[in-house]
Amino acid sequence: MPTGGPKLSFANGAWLDQLLSLKPSFKLVVDTVYKAALNHVDFQTKAVEVTNEVNQWAETETNGIIKEVLPSGSFDASARLIFTNALYFKGTWTDVSLSFAKQILSQSASKDSNLVFSPPLIHVVLDLIAAGSNGPTQSQVLSLLNSESTDNLNSLSSHLSLVFADCGPTGGPKLSFANGVWVDQSLSFKPSLKEVVDTVYKAALNHVDFRTKVG
Repeated sequence: MPTGGPKLSFANGAWLDQLLSLKPSFKLVVDTVYKAALNHVDFQTKAVEVTNEVNQWAETETNGIIKEVLPSGSFDASARLIFTNALYFKGTWTDVSLSFAKQILSQSASKDSNLVFSPPLIHVVLDLIAAGSNGPTQSQVLSLLNSESTDNLNSLSSHLSLVFADCGPTGGPKLSFANGVWVDQSLSFKPSLKEVVDTVYKAALNHVDFRTKVG
């Protein structure tokens, strides 16, 4: 990520008993799909050291935010394999999202209804607005998101698309992450913005008639 912009990192790790090895087909998945660092350790006689190693990994991958994922005594000598996952984000989702959430909740027509609120998706929509604007409007959006430039925002959204990509085999959990843009049929995007919409946000572009077909 460029200096000063939001930062997102996603890491997987695997700790395997030193007396064992992974099947080649499974190791290929661990290496290529999950890109997980594989560590051979001694679960039977060095449980404390292994616990410390896993916790140190988590602390490193989350820039010191998560210091302990395995409390003391989490496993015994029968342990053979531990999988870990760390997602680290540094940005302004928290402040921006809390502000939006308070406003939405205060204006909600029904206090008994459920509210689904997605900070990263709200962030992506604002990123798109920043990419397509200029002057005071762009400056205001960048200030709201505490970002120095649209390049920083575009880089973050590009990484989000990779993190949220559905890599599971057929039949497993499915995750969809999509962006869309609707523009009046009488207008067209500047080539530079269209390239960002197409390549960075991978947003489907739809031309519609806002004037006579609103309903």
